[in-house]
Amino acid sequence: MVMTNILTLWTFGLNAKECEILRKNAGASYRCQSLDTMDSGRLAELLDSFAASREEKDEPLLLWLGSAAWQHLAESSPELMRRMTYLPVVLLLEEKADLQQLENALDAGFQQVLRAPLQNRHVHEALSRALEVRNLYQDMSRMSREILMTRELLDRKSEVCSLMLRLFSAISGAGDAQNMLRRCGDELRQLLDLRGLHALWWGKGGEALAFVGQDDDSNRLDAASSRAWYEFLLSGAPAEIRSMPVRLVCCGGSTGSPDAGKVLWLPLEVRGRRLGLLALMFARPLLVGRDMSLALDAIRHFMASALNVYLHDVNDEQPVSLQA
Repeated sequence: MVMTNILTLWTFGLNAKECEILRKNAGASYRCQSLDTMDSGRLAELLDSFAASREEKDEPLLLWLGSAAWQHLAESSPELMRRMTYLPVVLLLEEKADLQQLENALDAGFQQVLRAPLQNRHVHEALSRALEVRNLYQDMSRMSREILMTRELLDRKSEVCSLMLRLFSAISGAGDAQNMLRRCGDELRQLLDLRGLHALWWGKGGEALAFVGQDDDSNRLDAASSRAWYEFLLSGAPAEIRSMPVRLVCCGGSTGSPDAGKVLWLPLEVRGRRLGLLALMFARPLLVGRDMSLALDAIRHFMASALNVYLHDVNDEQPVSLQA
């Protein structure tokens, strides 16, 4: 069974015969609702309600307005006529309407103007035209939403690309690993609600380095926050890494104690070999889209390569000292 939406037709100022012709020719797909019994206050409220939500509603498809009702509203209730401009209106002029009335009707901005008596073909033509107009506006509305979504998507892609360029620049010009991690944290905070950037690097073995984003020039575990992050980083490392000597390096720029539910772990790999871990802590759990996921993946690979260069020379000799 094919289900069809029932569309609403409003009538105001039509006589009983005209309403019957409208109902008969509109068929079961339309519901006719008369507004004649409403007072001006209730009618104004109804029109305002429709105007406020007209982009979300498909009904009424048309308001059928009688000639006498139009002339009465135009003279006594111009504010109600203004409210009706939000509706698609078919005006049914009286059979003996003069040229001036016709010109006034055409200038009033109605969707269609007919002359009585109302005929079957008038109803079919008006409904057909109204459906075409409604579909046209719906297509335009969909296109507008698609354009806005595309612009928003491009803005997001532009932000991600800008972030990657800034990070690559920060990584390339940092000079040492400690400064690189601090600068990367500063750049990420401009786009994401980042609270901390921390890393554990064990390289090819021998000694591991815990880069904690806390401000502690002494690089010691005296501060409770530094110790908390130091232990948190070790908890995420493989067992064999936790057994080797680990040196603390404070990078600064971060706030807060570790919260496992808000930390994003990223492996630091070089040529498929895991040499460290990156821990990004956010104000709330991060839900990233495809573009940001790809960007973070590229960033972690670039950071791993940079750390490998900053902390070891090309011949895998002794670690380079981080202290001036």
